[in-house]
Amino acid sequence: MFDIKGDPLLNILILFTVCARRPYVVLLCGAIVASILASGISIIDITTDPVELWASPTSRSRIEKEYYDSHFEPFYRTEQIIIHATGLPDVVHNATSGHTITFGPVFNRDFLLEVKRIQDKIRNLSLIVSFIVISRNGFSLHTLCS
Repeated sequence: MFDIKGDPLLNILILFTVCARRPYVVLLCGAIVASILASGISIIDITTDPVELWASPTSRSRIEKEYYDSHFEPFYRTEQIIIHATGLPDVVHNATSGHTITFGPVFNRDFLLEVKRIQDKIRNLSLIVSFIVISRNGFSLHTLCS
């Protein structure tokens, strides 16, 4: 049917002619191939748990965490807080060389002061145990992290 050793453009023309003469067969074959490939989506297991994503099941930290979770209540630890400045204008700085430099809204003074206020509130967190507040002299973020 195809002359593989001949002119490549002639081979492509022959292939296109065969496909054009049998469009239903080509569409059916394409639909079957697409269905087979798309059926794989049903067996995909998407992992969104950070512990599953970042820690090996045999790592020491993972084993210790599973032990802790099975003997006590689950422990949740936030390592970082991501703060995003939205709806604020860019900051324009006039450099000493006479040029103006534009910084993003994250350098907005009001935004930075608000972030500082939130950071101070986090640092001053207290622990409430049985309706008794244990603050700076007892447990706080500073004493727990040091």
